[in-house]
Amino acid sequence: MMKKVVAALLTTATVALALSGCSGSGSTADSTVTEQTQAAAADSSSEETGNSDEEIVLTMWYWKNSIREDLIEQVSEQFPGVTIKAELFSADDIEEKINTTIASGGELPDLLPMDDWIANLLQYPELFVDLYQEPCNAAEIEDQYVEWKWKRAETVDGKLIALPMDIGPTCMFYNASLFEAAGLPTEPDEVAAIMSTWDDAYATAEKLQQATPDVKMFDFMGHLFVSALGQQSQHMIDKEGNFIADQDHVRSAFMTAVAGKPYVYGGDTEWSSEWAASMNNGDVAAFVGAVWMKPEIEDAAPDTAGQWRVTSAPGGAGNVGGSSIGITKDCEHVETAYQVLT
Repeated sequence: MMKKVVAALLTTATVALALSGCSGSGSTADSTVTEQTQAAAADSSSEETGNSDEEIVLTMWYWKNSIREDLIEQVSEQFPGVTIKAELFSADDIEEKINTTIASGGELPDLLPMDDWIANLLQYPELFVDLYQEPCNAAEIEDQYVEWKWKRAETVDGKLIALPMDIGPTCMFYNASLFEAAGLPTEPDEVAAIMSTWDDAYATAEKLQQATPDVKMFDFMGHLFVSALGQQSQHMIDKEGNFIADQDHVRSAFMTAVAGKPYVYGGDTEWSSEWAASMNNGDVAAFVGAVWMKPEIEDAAPDTAGQWRVTSAPGGAGNVGGSSIGITKDCEHVETAYQVLT
């Protein structure tokens, strides 16, 4: 049974990676638009340019690994005469850039990817194209997306400011060579079995750290908290918009993270140079994160290539983050922009 569960998990993870905007799969267009729609998109693009040599340039801000560069380049192949002029920001800086631009009344790019902080932008529907309206008519493709993810981009008065790019189902990445050095199992189903709960995971961490004192099991407590919270049925706000971060489910996630303190490397900044060095140097044996963390670990730890595996996370299924992408009111070519998104 465990092998079947893990196989199902890994299949789901593989599909999620294929669809992920954060890992930037090149298959996004294939998964969301039919060939007929693509053909119509190409026609509409030609009509918008008047069948002339005029080039449509769509500006976009994005952060590393939110959208793959080769996927951006494919836009010009799919839509001749259309180019994406993309500006890259760090994941830590792009939200501040957006907020500063809005506060100063500056111009936003035509296309705007948004991470899980999209909730902070729902108060500015006037800055975005309502994708439910002409020429987008996004309700036509709503059934192709996970319902809760779609709804996260809806304003209280029923406008849609973005389309989903990905969700963040969680898994545990682990360095099999470090597990082997500590005398622990290395196959994904075996690791899942001995670390199925957080208590089991910490007991396994104790064994690993006793066998290899220079290695910590997990990266830092922030990840443990986010992962444990992502396994809850509720987060900080309920469906009616009420603040519920002072309730037991959040307290439980916090205490789960606190219990893991002896087994974390340390640090409080995600994807920092310190984090990358700890992965590359073999100081950390595992971390729980979204499946789109695959390119992050590849970039951070090139010296450990081939040593990492993926399995289910302690405590069961969860979700962290996930991005969306919208069209701003500053865009002059909304119809073409929408076809590019889909």
